[in-house]
This record gives sequence, C-alpha cells and structure tokens, in this order.
Amino acid sequence: MKYEILGILGTIFVLVSFLQKNEIKIRQINILGAGLFAVYGFMTKTYSTTTLNIALIIIHLKKLKTYEKFKDYMSNIIIKDRYSEIYKFENDRLYDRRENERINK
Repeated sequence: MKYEILGILGTIFVLVSFLQKNEIKIRQINILGAGLFAVYGFMTKTYSTTTLNIALIIIHLKKLKTYEKFKDYMSNIIIKDRYSEIYKFENDRLYDRRENERINK
C-alpha cells in the first residue's frame, strides 16, 4: 500500500502536465511524474513500467535540451540582425525615402 502513493502521485503529475499550455512546462512536469512512476515500478518489481518511464525521462530531457539550443540559436540570429550595419542602413534608407516623399508632396 505504501508504494501506491508513488503511483498516485505519478499519475497526478502526468495529468497536471497535460493541463499546461507551454510544451516546455508539460515536459518538465511530466519528467517528475515519470520519475515517480519509475521508482514505483522498481519498488513493485514491474520492470516494464520502470523501463518505459526511464525512456520517457530521457526523451523529455533530450527534447528540452533541443529547445534550449534552438532558443539560443534564434536569439543570436535576432540580435545579430537587429544590430548589424545592414539593418541600420535599411532603416535609415526607409526613413529617408519616407521623408523625401513627405517633402515632395
């Protein structure tokens, strides 16, 4: 009976994770639930449950790492484009064109 608490907590974490809107939060909370299920499976000697949940934890961690790398990559691109001389030149050129159109009217 004392092991059932881990299973129930794991179930609650997994269900709560699917109520989230952000995929990163879903994965983070699901890792907790899968961890509890893995411990529950090990204690009750249901190794298929343990194996499945350890695999889920590994998959979630890899996906979270991929999201973090993508976020860093995109933030570097945006910063480089935003502060590059080409961007400033294009903005100045657009500003000058609008200014010229206003003056010529």
